[in-house]
Amino acid sequence: MSVVFTLATTPHWCKVQETAAIVDECEYMNISTSCHDLLKNITIPKKRTDNTCGSDWTFSSCSRYDINTTTILELLTSEVPDTNRSIDIIKCNHGWEYDRSQYTSTVIQEFNLVCDRDFMGPLEMSISQLGMLLGYMFTGLLSDSKGRLFVITIASIMLAVFGSLQVVATNFPLHAVLRLLTGAVLPCIYGQGLVYITELVGPSKRAFASMTFNVCYAAGYTVLALLAYIIRDWKILQLTISAPAIISIIYWWILPESPRWLLSVGKTERAKRIIKKIAKMNGVVLSEGEMDFDRDTLTDAKGCNSISPITKPSFPGNVIDIMCLQNMRKISLILYLNGIAISMAYYGLSYNTTNLGGNDYINTAIAGAVEIPAYFASMFLIETRLGRKLTYCIFCMFAGMASICSAFIPKCGTFLWISTAVTMTGKFAITIAYSLVYLYAAELFPTTSRSLGVSLTGVFGMTGSILSPVILQMRKTWNPLPPLVFGIFTIVAGVLVLLLPETRGRKLPETMKETEANGK
Repeated sequence: MSVVFTLATTPHWCKVQETAAIVDECEYMNISTSCHDLLKNITIPKKRTDNTCGSDWTFSSCSRYDINTTTILELLTSEVPDTNRSIDIIKCNHGWEYDRSQYTSTVIQEFNLVCDRDFMGPLEMSISQLGMLLGYMFTGLLSDSKGRLFVITIASIMLAVFGSLQVVATNFPLHAVLRLLTGAVLPCIYGQGLVYITELVGPSKRAFASMTFNVCYAAGYTVLALLAYIIRDWKILQLTISAPAIISIIYWWILPESPRWLLSVGKTERAKRIIKKIAKMNGVVLSEGEMDFDRDTLTDAKGCNSISPITKPSFPGNVIDIMCLQNMRKISLILYLNGIAISMAYYGLSYNTTNLGGNDYINTAIAGAVEIPAYFASMFLIETRLGRKLTYCIFCMFAGMASICSAFIPKCGTFLWISTAVTMTGKFAITIAYSLVYLYAAELFPTTSRSLGVSLTGVFGMTGSILSPVILQMRKTWNPLPPLVFGIFTIVAGVLVLLLPETRGRKLPETMKETEANGK
């Protein structure tokens, strides 16, 4: 989410070298206004821009008057301007100047990603999401072969390295590559962190463990706004949020590997040592019988089925099986479309906080803070009579309608807070939907295809997040277009979910045959 600030777009205009020699002479002239502002009025044309609050005259961002020093001096000293004078307009030919009153430095300013290169800012956002897509594709295989703790620790160190190296990149392509690599390690930390924390607890605590994990993410999202408010230089901000990840190297000494993973790869003795340590810290005494991992299941002191060995199914499903079977195909296509729509809307709303009007830092802090109650609400609602399906559908509808309404509310005057409130309501709702889509997918796919189905849902979801910065650029064509696209896709996704079965309190399907029977 740091790209909201590091890639922030600021007002800019052409740099006019012909004015350099004149600025020094201004103090000797009897000029009542700011010399800089006066020279800007003389050298930069203005254009009328329309917005939801009316229209206004603004300085051109990409063009300037084709004017020399002599002409500038004549206009500067003339008491009566020559209204008949015709001056050609040309593109910026000596670079740009930037308004640094809010952001003293951004990536956009650093590499001049404006005018003909203005697509490169959103492109870098998409490149970062592409890195996350690649990370999701490989992190599962790496984690299953090397271990949860190994992947999390190495990825955290790589985050510190790649994130910090971005500040010394001398050109945009190199910076974009480092953003790609940074994005690729994030799923290894977040995704496997979630797997790790849920594997360390019993079934009755898994929902709470995953909820608190997500709440920590939302807390970091909120703190980011405070850091960005204090640190206005993108390089210092980037170092502040990246370099501390190197501390994760201490995981090697203070955290145990997941005992479930150790059992799955046959490292029984190491798993026993870890479980004995956990039991001792929890004041639980385990008998030798309870430490017998050759049984089908391990039962904890309260009789809860806490650890199930990972067994390889005789006939694991593949993509062809999923697409050939009628009910599996319906489930897959609906979930994949939902992955695209929900990720597109979630990241679109998150990246768009600096375009809501008002204070960028407050908007981002609110956008992060609303996720905390959203995660608590999602864990509560899915266990009520609403279940998974209705909870997901209702909040998709809320998110979609809020996004559509926000497209037509003016972002100025008394309407500013109304617009922000509606948008943040949509952010609350889309967060609930986003937190449920993968849980719902895991409960709909059979055991033989669960990992594949959830992974493909994630891959399609990252495709939606890659598209979100591109869709946000559509506001240059018509300002309400991006929230309209997000809203319509989200509503359609919510309606399609009604075609799927409810999974609350039901036995999870083990085979594709069971899934097909459930569909009928």
